[in-house]
Amino acid sequence: MSTKKTSDKKSKTNPKTNPKTNHLPVRLVGIGASAGGLEALRDLMASLPKSGCLSYVIAQHVSPTHISMLLNLLTPLTHLTVNDLTDRIEPKAGVVYITPPNNDVMLENGRLRLLPPRQIVGPKPSITHFFYSLAEELGEQAIGIILSGTGSDGASGIRAIKASGGITIVQDPDTAKYDGMPKSAIHTGSVDLIMAPHEMGGALTRLLEHREDLSHVLDAEKDGDEYSQISNLVRQHTSFKLKEYKSSTVKRRITRRMGILGLNTLAEYIEYMRINKDESQQLIRDTFISVTEFFRDQSCFDALRSALEELVKRKAGSEANTIRCWVPACATGEEVYSIAMLFEEIFYAESEYNSLQYVIFASDMDDNGLDHARAGLYPASEMLVVPAEFKKRYFEVEGDHYRVRKDIRNRVIFARQNVIEDPPFNRLDLISCRNLLIYLTAETQKRIFELFHFSLNQSGVLFLGRSESAESYKELFKPVDLRARLFMRQAGEGNYPIHYTQGFPTIQGEIGKTKERAGSNVEVLNMRMLEMLAASYAPPTLVINDADMVVHFQGNLKPYLNFPHGRANLYLFDLVDSQMRAELRALVYRCRRDRQIITGATLDVKIEGELNKIQPIVQPLDQNANTMLMVSFQASRRSEGKEDAKINSASERDSLIISELELELANTRTHLNIVVEELETSNEELQSLNEELQSANEEMQSTNEELQTSNEELQSTNEELLTVNEELQVKSGELEHLSVDLTNIKQSLVFPLIVVNQKMLVKQYNQACSNIINTDNPVINNVISSIEWRMDVPNFYNIVQTVIKDGVNHTSILQASDGLVYKLFVMPYRNVHGDHDGAVLMFEDITSQYNTEQALRDSNERYDLVAEATSDGIWDWNIDDEPYWSPRYKSVLGYQDHELSGSMKE
Repeated sequence: MSTKKTSDKKSKTNPKTNPKTNHLPVRLVGIGASAGGLEALRDLMASLPKSGCLSYVIAQHVSPTHISMLLNLLTPLTHLTVNDLTDRIEPKAGVVYITPPNNDVMLENGRLRLLPPRQIVGPKPSITHFFYSLAEELGEQAIGIILSGTGSDGASGIRAIKASGGITIVQDPDTAKYDGMPKSAIHTGSVDLIMAPHEMGGALTRLLEHREDLSHVLDAEKDGDEYSQISNLVRQHTSFKLKEYKSSTVKRRITRRMGILGLNTLAEYIEYMRINKDESQQLIRDTFISVTEFFRDQSCFDALRSALEELVKRKAGSEANTIRCWVPACATGEEVYSIAMLFEEIFYAESEYNSLQYVIFASDMDDNGLDHARAGLYPASEMLVVPAEFKKRYFEVEGDHYRVRKDIRNRVIFARQNVIEDPPFNRLDLISCRNLLIYLTAETQKRIFELFHFSLNQSGVLFLGRSESAESYKELFKPVDLRARLFMRQAGEGNYPIHYTQGFPTIQGEIGKTKERAGSNVEVLNMRMLEMLAASYAPPTLVINDADMVVHFQGNLKPYLNFPHGRANLYLFDLVDSQMRAELRALVYRCRRDRQIITGATLDVKIEGELNKIQPIVQPLDQNANTMLMVSFQASRRSEGKEDAKINSASERDSLIISELELELANTRTHLNIVVEELETSNEELQSLNEELQSANEEMQSTNEELQTSNEELQSTNEELLTVNEELQVKSGELEHLSVDLTNIKQSLVFPLIVVNQKMLVKQYNQACSNIINTDNPVINNVISSIEWRMDVPNFYNIVQTVIKDGVNHTSILQASDGLVYKLFVMPYRNVHGDHDGAVLMFEDITSQYNTEQALRDSNERYDLVAEATSDGIWDWNIDDEPYWSPRYKSVLGYQDHELSGSMKE
């Protein structure tokens, strides 16, 4: 199963399962953008439809101190009204609202709210939080759009909108100036449409036109046949059985897919599914949305930790040293790794558990989700709910993503599995299946609970979602914590069959199928009647395939067949009596050739001591196929005494014998002619085959010579590759040593050093940078202006851009908030071709020098003030410097400034 459903947790970071009633008069479209978003917004604005029910809110990442010019830039591009967003405004149709800098935007009780940013560090406004509020407030009416930008903001919000039934649209990464945000959103698997910005307006128009016209799909009773066709196509292309799931949910998602694709009828949708086989998989992804997060429903995970501590204590006192867990419908793996972290915490806290280990089997039917889970790589926006100490202990930072540590990933085994049909894992201590069962029919739920009971060990733990419960199956599970949906396996063996429709068929399964077939009395009656008629009136018959092997028997064939000794063999001509073998062989050949019923000569055969006339009849089982033949044996009893009594004279007897011999001779000639034809045909085929074999032999010889030549060339190439490989290994070693040297040099520098590329993304920095920027958050591959600085750098972004563009060095003095003074050097970074490919930023700590110079300036000012204030003339001469005359000295002696030499030598 490929389903991790949204929980009903009521939090600020998760949409509710049942959204609030939509009391907005318009349908709100949230638009998220970041770096490169202005270009995408220009294309989007020109395509937006003028509708009486659509309102738009743009949330673009900008610096908190930036004065937004979007209003002036976007207004000329659209016929819609463009306004700056103000707090507590009710969105109106045909208006585009622009979120001001340094604010988060939320939809609350039908009004747009401007709130202080939740986080000091991070993009502002938060697209993820905005999308969460849309999903919570609007449900299926929510629409979210992601445009160009770096990072992963908005990806979790896209998941929330998809989970609530809304529409999600993402810019095609190939058309985005920065593809970080679009790719992160697509990576969630929750995107409905991927397109260029100028195409999005047309998609919104199409969605509006079909929003109301498809309601009949949900309620119509006449759609049974179409629904069955859709189920069959889904089964054929994805292995899902829709009949196992609640039809109301599936039909709503079918309606949603039709609206997205612009299809008006179920017949059109069925035809679209036949042509586009990927649509079946897309329907399944829409119906069973893979939405999950780390430690979803924190209070439930707190209760689970307590249950796991008890489980670990029991295991520590037993012979078994491995705790086996199973997470069906694991989606993208967040819940799996959450459970793994709980085990790590328990083992870390108690040294006595060092001898224990755990293994988690995680299964799903979504290959994309499994690949994501195996990689264990998650954007920073999805890690907000993970405790800080867990992030430090169990994750590694890779740019703006976090990867689960390898030793934890090695504890998890991911596998593709359909929990409903495939055999389960067994001997388990824990099963975590959350928010999957609510989408199954009651009968299927019962089967799954029985399967879980079968798979768990005694006192094994079952962990369910908030909307699920095992209280109806008290004979299988007893509650441990009802609020957290924790249950324990009841002792004893369950009295139930385990059904596998794939993998290992069971006798019970066949019995179930027989009972199902028996439900139709008409079919059973017809089959029974046909069997009785065949037994009473039809001759004994058998069916052979194109290899003359018997595949079916009907009637009493024992008198006509001789079963050989030794190895079982159902070859027809080994089974029939020798006196009719030649006759029957000729009949079979003629029937295959002419494709019509062939009747053989009458043969005298003794059956149970009495002489019978047997006439073989061969006919095609299917006129359109050239494989199966039906062979019947028409028998009639012959009485020798009665026939002799009718013959009055010897001449009549002789005449009868002669006619029979003539008939037999004619049949023999016919058979001989057929045999001759077969031999001639076989001879021609053999001659043709011989010529083909000779030709093939010559080709093989030629090919062999070519292969020998190719082998020699490959050996020569292999030697060259070995030489090149050795050279590359030497170069690789040198590069590795050089990289280590450069890394040590970079980290040993006492002054901060930062390297950025042409896109202003940080590519390198050293440890000393912690004095000027916040390195607790991801820095690599982030735009330099989005980093949290510990000082003000006026016009910093433009300075770096100018250096990259013009290649001219820049120097300036910066003062940090902690009193330190730095001298900033910005120099162009040149690639191997000498082109400007970025910039190098160096921050020299000149605090001591700056303070000394400042003190000297202050001292000189005080000296000058004293010299001017005193009535005495002052003359001073430093042998290494010029002489000094105070103003009073010049006045007393009557000298002017130009009359005094600047050097004592003069």
